[in-house]
Amino acid sequence: MWRKYRTQMGLTRSEFYDYLVGADFGCALSISSPRALPDPYSLAWLRDHAHFQPPQSYRFLSDADPEPLRALIPAGRSSQ
Repeated sequence: MWRKYRTQMGLTRSEFYDYLVGADFGCALSISSPRALPDPYSLAWLRDHAHFQPPQSYRFLSDADPEPLRALIPAGRSSQ
């Protein structure tokens, strides 16, 4: 993973390997069509409008998430 994605990780090599200490394996997600929010939402805003905990890796959007986040789901697709 380091060789292929190092320029996209936002980590130093040392940070990457430190993160994996004790793990049997690592995995990565490749996101082909990321969508950016028009304006960023602060963590405080997200917590005020929903039970929101930043994921450590990824998570599905739920009906309890604020509408601006749910609106990122392309039409015709489920949040899970």
